[in-house]
Amino acid sequence: VDACLLDWRDHPDRMSRTDSRFGLDRFFALKVEHVAPLLRGRGRDVAVIGGGRHGKRWVRALAERDVPVPHLLDTNPARQGRTIHGARVLPATDLDAVRGSFLLVALGRPGAREAMRATLTAAGFQEEQEFLCVQ
Repeated sequence: VDACLLDWRDHPDRMSRTDSRFGLDRFFALKVEHVAPLLRGRGRDVAVIGGGRHGKRWVRALAERDVPVPHLLDTNPARQGRTIHGARVLPATDLDAVRGSFLLVALGRPGAREAMRATLTAAGFQEEQEFLCVQ
């Protein structure tokens, strides 16, 4: 094709790069604003998988919106047995302890979310009905 079909202008000073309303914190706040009421409406416990930065952030944000998270599953043995933001940290392999809870998979390491999705699916958990992957 000899004609220009798309002319994309991407300036470094455009609003989506400079205005704080487009920052990652705002996107996270929007996610929590929409996910929290869905979790409250399910009428069951919520457990977060991932005790790193992403998981802790979700536990704290949900607690601030009256969605308690009694369990946090993590692979790090140093965190297991502790309580973080009101959530008791269990080994990530202890899926039976949280069966019946709604699970939020909040893993930040590349590939970890996909691996946990496969693990949960193989263990009989149904995505969207019993677990959701979040960032």
